Amino acid sequence: MIFTENEIESANLMKPNVLYRIILESLCGKNTNVCPITADQETIKEAIASCLGPDAYEMEVLTKFAEKLNSSEINYATLSELLLSLEKNRINQGFFDYFFLSKDISKEKTYTSPKIGEVEFKKGVMKFRGYALLRFGNIKYGFSTLRLMDFSQIEDSLLPYSKKTKKLQQQFVKRPAHLIKPEIIAREKTVYNGEITGGNLKGDIKILEEAIGKGDISEPRKKVLEGILQETENAAKEMFATRKLAKKNTDVYLTQDYMDIYIATSMRETNEFFEMYDFIHDLFSKKILQDLNIRYFDPTQSFTQNRTDKGLLEGLILKRCLCTIYMVQNYDTMGKDSELATTLVQGKPVIAYIPTYGDKQKRIDQLKTYPVKYLYMTYFLFKQKSIFEKYHNKLEKFKNAEELFEKFHELVTSNKYTLLEKSELPQKEFIEKNEKLFEDLFEITAICEDAMAENRASTLRDLHPLGIQINLQTGVANGVMVVRTVDDCAKLLERILLNTMCFEICDDRDKQNKILKEEISESAYRVITSYNRLTNSFWNHYQEV
Repeated sequence: MIFTENEIESANLMKPNVLYRIILESLCGKNTNVCPITADQETIKEAIASCLGPDAYEMEVLTKFAEKLNSSEINYATLSELLLSLEKNRINQGFFDYFFLSKDISKEKTYTSPKIGEVEFKKGVMKFRGYALLRFGNIKYGFSTLRLMDFSQIEDSLLPYSKKTKKLQQQFVKRPAHLIKPEIIAREKTVYNGEITGGNLKGDIKILEEAIGKGDISEPRKKVLEGILQETENAAKEMFATRKLAKKNTDVYLTQDYMDIYIATSMRETNEFFEMYDFIHDLFSKKILQDLNIRYFDPTQSFTQNRTDKGLLEGLILKRCLCTIYMVQNYDTMGKDSELATTLVQGKPVIAYIPTYGDKQKRIDQLKTYPVKYLYMTYFLFKQKSIFEKYHNKLEKFKNAEELFEKFHELVTSNKYTLLEKSELPQKEFIEKNEKLFEDLFEITAICEDAMAENRASTLRDLHPLGIQINLQTGVANGVMVVRTVDDCAKLLERILLNTMCFEICDDRDKQNKILKEEISESAYRVITSYNRLTNSFWNHYQEV
């Protein structure tokens, strides 16, 4: 793990008053309620004086300590003496070794007392603060808990964040091979595993049979519907075979020796199955993840007979997994949101993946492969969320965007069979007849989806209450990490699994709270509120429950 904090890195520790703030606030977690540590000397003096800052003796000790920092002569005893002089609790040798030296000197054959300077001191304080936020969510409690522990006790107390990367990597790589692997279900068949998409086949057959049986149907139209009925009946047979294989895969997931990644998603439409399949295939084919021999649950490859079995299966995997990837889609569901919350309240990391549609032409090409029903549903989504009004500045080319979609809606309403039939032929003919309209609709949709995705990423990263949940066991605030590309998702996943995450300790965007911001996602992974009464009451009451 790597931790940085600009306030500490830029602080001039040769100034005793600044050093005073670093020791009391940054290391011991005391709230002095004075100005920033980067303020000028006179401002700091006045602020410290206003809250009964260091007395003459303490200033003398601070000055001497600063001199020793400058000449790299600080060891465990020197720091402990300073803490006692400032009327704070002393530390153990193990605390100094773990955070300021990063090695256990008690195991060395020739015992020495290594000394550090200003650079090492700052790194040690930042390292302590980072781990205290990760493990305890509170600097003061972290200091009081760890200060008298030896090196190995601190390492154990900070688990799982203190596990060494090399050891973790070896554990992943050396895993035994699967006894049985899940059998891959082809992309175009994954839709049969959906409760809604697969279940619709029976309804489609019934609709088609009723339409064919009507006496007023023309012969050409009857032949078209009979052909589609045959296709649908064949699809029903394929569905049975696919679900049988997917059920076997479910048994494999249940009995696998490891389960690392759970993917929380909602798949109710054909395109959602295909998008999910493509994402999972792309993500886990990345070399950095393949080398780790990762086990993951692929919802496109699994099927359960009823909602009880499905709920128990997913609950078990959420309990076993190390991390959840939460797919942010056009429509979020109670099930998917509960899976996100379930992961966070266990204290486990959640990566929220929101695709970016910056490449407009690529998205347009994707949209052309979707059923007409996708545009039909998108029309209602845009209308419900007032998308055309919100993003009118991005639609300069299409000031009549809403009118175009309304025209499309009228055409669809008068040609409803295009949404019901599974054959591609009627939809293809429908699009060809209205080629210019569809070209415009595809472009409008791509533009609006990109704007919506940007907005949702910003909301989840900075505003949405769902983005921060409390670990029920420890009380630590656990945050969602938002990524926009598959490459970033893979890199972040690797860092999570190998304990190589990089964090910045900084203010939140409103400069009201301290956050532990993850580097790749730029998301708050831990939070400390500046509301002191809330902090005091929270930890007093939470530990009683």
